[in-house]
Amino acid sequence: MSKAISVRHSCNIGDLIASLCGLYNHWKEYGNTFVYLQELNVDGVYVNNAYHPTQEGGKQVMCNQKMFDMIKPLVEQQPYIRSFEEYTGQEVVVDFNKIRIGNPANIPYTPIQAWYGFVFPDLHCDFSKPWIKVQKRELEEGVTEISDKILINFTHRYRNQFIQYYFLKEYESQLLFVGTENEHYDFCKKWNLDVPRLIVDDFYQLAQLLMECKFFMGNQSFCWNLATALGVPRILEMYEYAPNCIPFVGEHNYGFYHQNAVEFYFKKLANA
Repeated sequence: MSKAISVRHSCNIGDLIASLCGLYNHWKEYGNTFVYLQELNVDGVYVNNAYHPTQEGGKQVMCNQKMFDMIKPLVEQQPYIRSFEEYTGQEVVVDFNKIRIGNPANIPYTPIQAWYGFVFPDLHCDFSKPWIKVQKRELEEGVTEISDKILINFTHRYRNQFIQYYFLKEYESQLLFVGTENEHYDFCKKWNLDVPRLIVDDFYQLAQLLMECKFFMGNQSFCWNLATALGVPRILEMYEYAPNCIPFVGEHNYGFYHQNAVEFYFKKLANA
């Protein structure tokens, strides 16, 4: 059995997904697996004081127990992860906090996946190819197929304020929203849309649904990072003040700052 390297991570689950790219490429090259130690309830501070729904005791945190439990089945199914555990002071070999403390990694710019390789060069990675895999759902009786559906997710943070989504009315019957109840309500109300909200048991199930759908569209968030890790066709609403989710790398990966672009790419994938 290969050596298991302990890794400490303290940030959001979107960053967690991005960090797995380097671990995947390390595993392929050197054969080592990882014990991934996620720290919980670390204070969350974001660019431009953006709001984040992950909270504990009334304050924003990077990852709480609920997010840990939701992401655990997905992380532990990856062949390069020996186990996924809460960090409670264990000795670690690789501390990802170093990319934010005293070791320049160009945060919040450049691809998130690249930050880890700047500080830990053996974790360089090719993020144009998928690094997370899941089994296909069994489409038994009572299981709804979504291969003709478009999944969308828009959070309250890292938003492009110049984009309007009224054009989605034409595609309303094809859309499913993934995200929190408040995100779903606010998005539909703002753009006069009646889109069902897709509720998942955990993020392994979300990954399966992303792999099945026609394509994904969203802003810079956990969902987009997961779609990228899976290699799902996707369209990204760019946030100019922290452009660390990168389009146009890999196949069917589009991004936009302007209205004409979002409508162009959406029609391109919707009509494919």
